[in-house]
Amino acid sequence: MKTYIFALTLLALSTFSLAACTTSQDLDLIDSTEETEEMNTQTYTNEDLSYTFQYPLDYTVNTSSIVNSVSKRVEAYPLEGQEPYSPNYFDVHLDDRELDYLLSDVFNNSARTDIEFGGQEAYQFIPTEEENTIWIVIPYQDSIYVVTSGRTNLLEVQSILKSFKFL
Repeated sequence: MKTYIFALTLLALSTFSLAACTTSQDLDLIDSTEETEEMNTQTYTNEDLSYTFQYPLDYTVNTSSIVNSVSKRVEAYPLEGQEPYSPNYFDVHLDDRELDYLLSDVFNNSARTDIEFGGQEAYQFIPTEEENTIWIVIPYQDSIYVVTSGRTNLLEVQSILKSFKFL
């Protein structure tokens, strides 16, 4: 009986360790210099907000809130298979709050990693167990950009994240 309980404990610990490694590995891909598989892409450029990114041909870019919103939100997601209220694929928007407030009050319970993103110094916040969305806060010029994704396990989303650049 003791051997059986010991074996179950080892199995549970190894499963937990594997899950933790996978989450960490997925997040590290954003800051990685490794190349992802080449795919057919098109480019979205926002000259007013000074950034560009590439996205797969079977994705769409939604800019409907860019005109009527302070946040200037732009989203990229697959043309088919997008379920309502599902975790976002790729989202970039402006945040009108102060950087210090975001870092100390909004994300104060999240693990923070200083990274380079889009050619700029940025802060990546690692999600909690309850939430799988990553948040990347990028101070650039006089604005605070926030990039989010709940699908960093997809090669297409990794490709979008890696292609993001400020002009």
